[in-house]
Amino acid sequence: MYNIVKIVKYSLLIILLVLYKFVVAVDELEKRTGIDFCSQLPDCIENELENSVDYKKWSFN
Repeated sequence: MYNIVKIVKYSLLIILLVLYKFVVAVDELEKRTGIDFCSQLPDCIENELENSVDYKKWSFN
C-alpha cells in the first residue's frame, strides 16, 4: 500500500509541474481571447490582478 501512495504522490507532483508550464497572466489570456475578464473592477485593482502570475498560492486540496 505504501508504494501505491508513493506512486500517486509522485504522479500528482509531475502533473502539477507540467500544469505550471501553462500558467499565464489574465492580461495575456485577455489578449489571446479578446475577452475583458475583470472589466467591472476599478482599473488600479484590475491592472494589479491581471498582471499577476502567483501560482504558488494555489491549492488543489
